[in-house]
Amino acid sequence: MHNIKSYMASVTRMLEGKKLVCINCGVETPSHINPTFCPNCESAISIDRATLTKNDPERIAALDAINAGVASGDFESAAASYDRMITKNPEPGLVYASGILHIKWSNHVLNAIDYGQPGYMESNSATIDLSNAIASRSRSKFTHVVETYKLDQSHQDSLSYAYTVFLSQIKLGNYQNAKSTAARIPKMGSAEVSDYSGAVLDAHTGRYDSVLKYTDSLVAAGKLYPNAAFYAALAMFNKRMDRDALQLATSLRDVIGPARVDRLIGKINALGRISEGPISI
Repeated sequence: MHNIKSYMASVTRMLEGKKLVCINCGVETPSHINPTFCPNCESAISIDRATLTKNDPERIAALDAINAGVASGDFESAAASYDRMITKNPEPGLVYASGILHIKWSNHVLNAIDYGQPGYMESNSATIDLSNAIASRSRSKFTHVVETYKLDQSHQDSLSYAYTVFLSQIKLGNYQNAKSTAARIPKMGSAEVSDYSGAVLDAHTGRYDSVLKYTDSLVAAGKLYPNAAFYAALAMFNKRMDRDALQLATSLRDVIGPARVDRLIGKINALGRISEGPISI
């Protein structure tokens, strides 16, 4: 049974930890655990910004440009920057992160819809079509990661590649295939990535008792990842533990940023226990 005070103490330790940067999307997150998982694209991360800047200044500059584009709403230039990076270095992690960017871009376009327009609102129809086209591109990115892995026999035992395939399958909603991929990961030498993959799959398939069992074990060991804490908050909410879910999710705004947690916080506040059933991630 989870103890919310222990979860909150774990979040405090995260904030006191070192900031690590994702080599695929450039997002930084504080963590007292190394490696941890990126709050944006869920890649395994283990390097700080200073080290990445020293080792690969071109890469960090490109990622900074992408994130600057996202921050200003210029998703087109951000996507183009990813395309240039992938052309030069077609790593599956970069392709996957580009897919995540396209999801954000699609949502950004969709948010521009104005239902207060007079008439038939033709411009809204065009906006929806554009959003759908961008979303289709994101699925193409994830599909590319999966299909390339099937064809590339030289990387069948690569942990990072298999894990990126797993994440792509999750985004595509191919949970049965994701389960099969996750089953192969333990043989590749990382209990952390293996266990985390299982929790991600459980969270997406509604196995919230299993999620909390996993995150409780991390808390007990003093090794709660920021992303795992988010999944714990999601599980608490879906198990009708609203007060704990809200407390934990709110505390995570300073760790993984508001983008990922604010929807959950809003859902908790809006429902007030008149639940519409489990929420999706």
